[in-house]
Amino acid sequence: RVKRIALRDALGYLDEYLLPLRRCCGPCARAFGGGANSAEREAVREAVDGSDVMIFKKEGCGYCLRAEELLSQRGVPFSSAVGDGAQTRTVLYRELRLPL
Repeated sequence: RVKRIALRDALGYLDEYLLPLRRCCGPCARAFGGGANSAEREAVREAVDGSDVMIFKKEGCGYCLRAEELLSQRGVPFSSAVGDGAQTRTVLYRELRLPL
């Protein structure tokens, strides 16, 4: 079980290196699901503006789970949402200049 979790986390981390391909324009962006509509931008902005600490997490991400556990243990109020969709990630990078 631990090996499976470590492998999933490592693959998720490596997936970040493919992200620039999903952000380029034209056919490549469409093929990888890049681009974001205004509704997605507004939803992300509302989520970020509505909380001092906002976690956009990947489903099943061990790093995200540990971050949430740490914040909870320290008594830091936070909000979280699954943000692993291509449009959400594009908004976080392009519009808000947040690291992924």
